[in-house]
Amino acid sequence: MEEALSLAALEMTPQAMTAYEAAGSGPTEADGAGIVVQVEVTNEQELREALGAGAEAVVVSGANTEQARQLREIARALRAGVIVQAEPR
Repeated sequence: MEEALSLAALEMTPQAMTAYEAAGSGPTEADGAGIVVQVEVTNEQELREALGAGAEAVVVSGANTEQARQLREIARALRAGVIVQAEPR
């Protein structure tokens, strides 16, 4: 029996899955599903890096009004629903 299972396992294609998929359920509020990941950025490179890593909100820090506006436009072009806040200089 073990030999048959081993042979069958060799022919299977493994599929990656999350722990939630393995358990058959999705994350809940208790698991942190309602937590918004917010990252402070100071320039376009940091903005792109933060959004690429999955940030759902960014705080633009140390930028003047025009720079903050430009970063907001870039952020919304990259991810439509992103929350962008600007800290005063």
